[in-house]
Amino acid sequence: MSGAERRLRVVSFNIRRASDRRGSHLPQLIAEVLRRLEPDLVALQEVDSRLQAVDGRDQLAFIAARTGAVAVAGPNIHHAGGRFYGNAVLARLPVLEVRRVDLSVGRAEPRGALDLDLRAPGGVVVRLVAAHLGLRAAERRRQVGRLLTQLGRHRRALTVVAGDFNEWRPLNRTVRRLDRRLGASPRRRTFPALAPLLALDRLWVDPAGALDALEVVRGPRVERVSDHLPLCASIRLPASP
Repeated sequence: MSGAERRLRVVSFNIRRASDRRGSHLPQLIAEVLRRLEPDLVALQEVDSRLQAVDGRDQLAFIAARTGAVAVAGPNIHHAGGRFYGNAVLARLPVLEVRRVDLSVGRAEPRGALDLDLRAPGGVVVRLVAAHLGLRAAERRRQVGRLLTQLGRHRRALTVVAGDFNEWRPLNRTVRRLDRRLGASPRRRTFPALAPLLALDRLWVDPAGALDALEVVRGPRVERVSDHLPLCASIRLPASP
């Protein structure tokens, strides 16, 4: 958090279970990338808490400890012993409320979103909605409808919607509906990591004018550990209430 300019740094990253193309489990590289970015909030997708780091902690607990953040889990698939696969948020801001949204459609892979209220310096309540949509167009259309309904239930001075939206077509109904509600999302190519061609990962800010910058994070370490590249946003906070 930039104190004088009052800016928020938000990252969205599909970590693909923190495993590289050879199947090696490397949560330490994820943590290293995030430490370097120094984000206030991180929206993670494809977190698998069954996988343990070198110290025995599951990957979410390990990454949270290494980055000095609070972890909020958003399970899409539940496993034995409290283990899960799905979304997560890492926060360096106080968490006020957590709402978990089911975006599952039919027999497709379960999907979901995390909807959090957090307190930024100055008492500003920031809302982060972190989502991972499905692979089929019809599935995504229904999921966006649910997200729009959820967004209408809680209004905040600043709302950030981020995640893997699995939408590669630039002029499609899924993105247009979110653009109409939240303002246009900059299109940044994040997939595949080694030679990014598709803007699967997206970030919206409401009000749209609060978004100062949105960059794709490159580098050999991040390209090794996931097939997605992370997005990093700089967002201006509104005046204190």
